[in-house]
Amino acid sequence: MENQASDIWEKVRQQFDTGPYPRVPLETSPKDNPGLLYLHNLVTAYYLRNQKVIETAGKVILDAGCGTGFNSLVLAQANPGAKIIGIDLSEASVYRMDNF
Repeated sequence: MENQASDIWEKVRQQFDTGPYPRVPLETSPKDNPGLLYLHNLVTAYYLRNQKVIETAGKVILDAGCGTGFNSLVLAQANPGAKIIGIDLSEASVYRMDNF
């Protein structure tokens, strides 16, 4: 069973090594897309659940499976002052993120 899970992880990693996701160049700024920023704003989700507004400064947001990093960029734009940490099992995707 453990070998099967390991094989699946390896196949997923290989898939994203050959076809990184998302394929949005980092030069494409989300700042002009209010709908996208609204969806990725921590305040939105927190408010919908608790009916209170919170400050994003000082918060840490994990983008697990960040791929090329576009959604990490959106999170950073939507949550001023928050620290965004992006991780991905595809080294090629993260490498491409650094080289956009």
